[in-house]
Parts: sequence; C-alpha cells; structure tokens
Amino acid sequence: MHINPFNEIAEAVPPAAMKTFVVVMILLVVGGTIFDVIHKKSARYFFRSMKKSQEDATRSVSSTEKIGIAVTTATHDVLASGEFCSRNRRIAHLLTMYGFILFLLTTCTMIFWYTGSGVETPVIHPLLWHLGALM
Repeated sequence: MHINPFNEIAEAVPPAAMKTFVVVMILLVVGGTIFDVIHKKSARYFFRSMKKSQEDATRSVSSTEKIGIAVTTATHDVLASGEFCSRNRRIAHLLTMYGFILFLLTTCTMIFWYTGSGVETPVIHPLLWHLGALM
C-alpha cells in the first residue's frame, strides 16, 4: 500500500513509455471530444440556443450576477451533485467522482515525478492512489 506501483512496472516498461502513453491518452480524449462535438453538431445547437435566449431576454444580467450564478451552479450542481434527489445516489456519485479525480491525479503524479531508478515516492501518494481506487 505504500509502494509506488509504477516504480515497480518501470523495471519492465520504461518511464518514458508510461509518460508518452498518458500524454497520448489525454490527447486522444480531447481529440475524441472535439470530433464528437463536430460530428453531432452539438456546438451549433448550443450557439443557436444561446442566441435565441439572448433574443428572448427581457432584461440584461450584470457581470456580478453572472459570476454569482456561475459560483452557485458550480458549488451546488458540480461540487455537491445537487441534481440528484436521493441522498444515497448523491453520496455514491460524489465518492465515484472524487475517487476518480484522486486516482487520476495521483497516477499522473507518480508517473511523471516519482518513476525511475533512485527516485523515492512520498508515502502519501500510493496511499491516496489506493484510496481513490477504492472510492
């Protein structure tokens, strides 16, 4: 639980190959998302919807109000999963989401900064990596 698993894999797979794999995966996810938006023409839908809502607006909203709405939305809907009615579903979603984020960040940290010969990984990183996987 306190050993960097990527340091052990580094004996068979070079750290440069692991780093390249992570970077390629990130690029493929970004590229796939952009392709999906273009293919489904969802960006066009959202721009049309935004333009229509601007035309139908009865008043203009100040920058301060926009920031307030964005902060409220981010805290309630994104960080706290407020869209779920059931408490159990909300907790399950939050554990899964934050577990994935923790797992992803610790994976990247251990691969990019603590993989290779003679590099010692702080004990907290593998522990957080396992915790993220369990969540």
